[in-house]
Amino acid sequence: MNNYLIVYFVLFNLIACSIKNNKIELSNNKISEPKIIDTLIKVKTTCELSNKSSVYIVDINKDGKEFLLKGDSLFLIKDNIDKIIIALNRKFKVKIKKIKISKNILSVKIINSKLFTQEIGDTDSNWYLASMVYSLTENERIKFVNVIFEVGDHGGVPGLKSRKSFFELYSFCN
Repeated sequence: MNNYLIVYFVLFNLIACSIKNNKIELSNNKISEPKIIDTLIKVKTTCELSNKSSVYIVDINKDGKEFLLKGDSLFLIKDNIDKIIIALNRKFKVKIKKIKISKNILSVKIINSKLFTQEIGDTDSNWYLASMVYSLTENERIKFVNVIFEVGDHGGVPGLKSRKSFFELYSFCN
């Protein structure tokens, strides 16, 4: 019992000695509390958006910057491609169906291509593709999504997409 008291006393003194005048010492660099708080506030305002769904979504923060946000409950379904597709189809107007999985490539078909390529516009079609690809590749087996749809005015071209296809377009919070 006395040994525990000595250990606690030593630890308490070490902690008390490292915090002086509201300063926190880290590797001989002193950082004042207000700077740490300012940094935390900046991070919070940058990623203040939340996604209460089970898929990725693209949203815009108050500064007008686009963010790709991971769904809070995606971890619950990420191991089941069919459940991810159901979640995507519930969340978005654009609907997809699974065609096949071959090695690390999932092929999906956009069922309502006209909506996707003619009606929702460039921005929404790009946002949808990013959300779909990121959600589906959350599954460890899937690295690429082969997206099949009829070409139209929006949505780009059908074919193989990966997370790298959208990496430079969006910031990430989760």
